Amino acid sequence: MNPDIVRWNRKYLAASAPDYTEVDELLGTHAALLTGGGRALDIACGAGANAIFAASRGYAVLGVDGSIEGLRIARRRARAQGLTLQLVNADLDRFGPPPRRFDLIMVFRYLNRALFGPIEQALRPEGFLFFKTFNRNLLQRKPGFNQDYLLSPGELVTRFRALECIDTNDTQENDATQSWWVGRKPATRAQEPPGI
Repeated sequence: MNPDIVRWNRKYLAASAPDYTEVDELLGTHAALLTGGGRALDIACGAGANAIFAASRGYAVLGVDGSIEGLRIARRRARAQGLTLQLVNADLDRFGPPPRRFDLIMVFRYLNRALFGPIEQALRPEGFLFFKTFNRNLLQRKPGFNQDYLLSPGELVTRFRALECIDTNDTQENDATQSWWVGRKPATRAQEPPGI
């Protein structure tokens, strides 16, 4: 089994009731964008705080995570709030979202660069992407952190340049330990009628 999955299962088994309940502040800041009525995908959803937030805003949420223990916590918490989540246990190194399926995609504290293209393709026109994870500034505090899981400054802006950027801190001057990016897939233009 993937050692990261084993590590996260242990973390969730050792968690107390209030652990992993915080909705990421980026979602709260941009809550006005989240009008619901569509499908949402939470990649690396863990214990489900962000997935539950999206469900409470009216989205039909698919949460995917490698940790079965995290998903069990997510299911319990969602039920306690009268919400339903579709949860899938999958190794995210082997996961690929279906194309043009989601109105909202969330990725928090997870980085797999192989998913950048499939994430963009999985968004429906006018769908939103929220992406936030650690960047290379973290090395100043944790020099041994695996650099494969750290964004470079400006990487999100470059990788998702086909999407409309709504808000970001992802610049060369960013001194925070996390980079974040909120964007929207452009609407598709109706085909113009052929010339006469």
